[in-house]
Amino acid sequence: MLHLKRFVRRFRRLPRSDHRFDYLSDKQYAALKFWDKEIDNFIAWYNGEISEHYQSPAPSEAAKVKDYDQRLNAIWTWVRRDSSKYPNALRIRRDHFVGKTVLDIGCGPIPYLLAFEDCQLIGLDNLVNEYREVGYPLDEYSPRLKYVAAPGEQIPLPTSSVDAVISVNAIDHVDKFATTAREVIRVLKPDGIVRMQIHYHNPTLTEPWKLDDAVVLQSFAPLGLNKIHEEPYTGNTVMTVWST
Repeated sequence: MLHLKRFVRRFRRLPRSDHRFDYLSDKQYAALKFWDKEIDNFIAWYNGEISEHYQSPAPSEAAKVKDYDQRLNAIWTWVRRDSSKYPNALRIRRDHFVGKTVLDIGCGPIPYLLAFEDCQLIGLDNLVNEYREVGYPLDEYSPRLKYVAAPGEQIPLPTSSVDAVISVNAIDHVDKFATTAREVIRVLKPDGIVRMQIHYHNPTLTEPWKLDDAVVLQSFAPLGLNKIHEEPYTGNTVMTVWST
């Protein structure tokens, strides 16, 4: 995501002050510190200390969740405010996956998956355990959302076990794009659904791939993907949406 790229440009000049995570790669640590900082941003937005966050105005008192401590209230309020992110990004309805099991590659710590109705959800991210440690309530979001701590290159699910695979501006973060594509193909059921928003950009620390149509088509060739949308994105980059 663009905001993560901007953070990384600043972060790369900073020392590792939190030694709990010395075992992480520079790439993983940069991503985790971005999400750690986001908690502070959510709280500031919730309290009206900043007027907006990613162009979303600070919530009114009536719009605030108030059932938990300040951190959880802020996160839950943000989740509810931004609940249409995934359907909008993938250009589908909330009921698109009814009755199915959906795997999200690179889900992050915000449960945008919950926008999809009446389906079972699996969020895959190699920083799941670290998200919990910095304060995200992953296990409290919903009983139908299960988090799996693993990289896209090694999905710990049986072959042909999910009905749909999605990714929202995240699959370009993986270390090995072609390997991740093979794993997506492996875990997807025959005639399963793939829907991915894929960002084309120059490589960065956290997003190391310079992708284009040819790379996507070659990597996912057995699925016969179609590009259903393309639009200019910030900084002379391109955002695309692909579907089976």
